[in-house]
Amino acid sequence: MNKFIFCLKIVTCSLLLWIFQCFFNCNSSKSVINKNVKEEILGLKYKRALGETTELKNEGPFDDIKFIDDENQDEGDEALTQEQENVPKIETTTQLGGYEEYSSDDEESETEELCKFHAEVSEKWNKNITHMWNVFCSQTRGFDGNWRAHKWYDVWHSRLSYENYKMDVVVFETSYPLEEKKKLLDKCLEAMTRDFKDFMSQCKEEWNKQAMLEAEKREQQKMILQKADDSYEKEKGKKEESVELLSSPLYKNENEDKKKFYQKLSKNWNDIIRSMWKLFKLKTEGINDAWRKKKWSEEWHSVITMEKTDLQLSFIEGHVPFGERIRLFDEWTFNLLSRFNLFLKTCIAEWNEKKLMESEGAEGAEGSEGSEGSEGSEGSEGSEGSEDSEDVEVD
Repeated sequence: MNKFIFCLKIVTCSLLLWIFQCFFNCNSSKSVINKNVKEEILGLKYKRALGETTELKNEGPFDDIKFIDDENQDEGDEALTQEQENVPKIETTTQLGGYEEYSSDDEESETEELCKFHAEVSEKWNKNITHMWNVFCSQTRGFDGNWRAHKWYDVWHSRLSYENYKMDVVVFETSYPLEEKKKLLDKCLEAMTRDFKDFMSQCKEEWNKQAMLEAEKREQQKMILQKADDSYEKEKGKKEESVELLSSPLYKNENEDKKKFYQKLSKNWNDIIRSMWKLFKLKTEGINDAWRKKKWSEEWHSVITMEKTDLQLSFIEGHVPFGERIRLFDEWTFNLLSRFNLFLKTCIAEWNEKKLMESEGAEGAEGSEGSEGSEGSEGSEGSEGSEDSEDVEVD
């Protein structure tokens, strides 16, 4: 019986302790909710333009910012607006229905004032960002689209993120009174406006420098192309003049006697070339026909062409008198025949050397075959002798 009473007392004490603990936890949780209701409302129900904790669907590299006015956007700004389509509109109202049972009238009024203040700050923020965007687009119109996107997103976006962080700290700080928060936020917006002006001036200076460098490069390329065209025209004019001189007859603007002389001179030239060809065929008789034609066409024909050109230029450009031209032609004929004689001897010597090398190669091949045959016969005889000796040893 005593044991039963003792156990009953223990159970009763445990039940009382459990009831007291539940009542204490309920009051403490209610006080915590009432204390932090303003922060929870603003943190859970409101989305800032540059918020860092919002997770969006179809999130891109620039989806956490909203400052685009689609009606004022031109076609040239596609590189800057292609990442802004999925950004949600900023919210400017909050819902308080979920917290009515935990908050008093004073707390609700204070929370509503803070929400209104937050909405005003967000509206000012969006207006400033939209104005900055419009100014940036208007003052950088005509610039490279990729360069503009780099400047706005990579440079100025980081500055906006920093200002947004500062404003969040001020708004959600409970130790600041409302008037003090307004002053601090106005200072942040003014500082951001001044920094934006400096940012725009830096963008213009940098773009002007790049434009000047590009203009200098284009001028240099234009000068190089102009020089190349001028040199080409000069070379073309020189070639045309030389062709006209070479194609014009030697007896141009001469009298009938000189015309007859030049006709005779041309006939002598043709006779000389014909006699050279006959002599070449006679001296190289018995030589391979393909080899002879190759030596004549590739070596001697080019020499004849160059000599003829030099003779014509010396007559035309040198303004040689009529009597001197006969002497020059005779000297030129003698020199050409001397060079032809040397060319003929060289051809014959090359052919003889070639035939000698071929004959030596053939003899060497026959000697190697004979040596192989003798070695084979000696080897067979030696093998037979060894077999005989073996037979003898066996007997």
